[in-house]
Amino acid sequence: MRIADEFIEAGFFTANVLAANSYTANTTGFRYAATSAVTGGTGLYGSQRGFTFLAYEPTGAGGVPEPATWALMIGGFGMAGSTLRRRRAATC
Repeated sequence: MRIADEFIEAGFFTANVLAANSYTANTTGFRYAATSAVTGGTGLYGSQRGFTFLAYEPTGAGGVPEPATWALMIGGFGMAGSTLRRRRAATC
């Protein structure tokens, strides 16, 4: 797990946070870093004179299989199981 790739220290800094909110810091000692999340998404970390904040924007969830896909998968496992059962019964 990476906490931060790079830090940027600046006396004046403007950035977009989570694509909609923007902020401006006009101090020395402001640090900003883009973090890498464990399961994906975009994390933002910052600190300014003892105040630390963290924001996280998760990525969208993966697709859920359609019912037809589930039916084909279950049918395939059923046919494979019945084939194995027939082979065992024929060799006994």
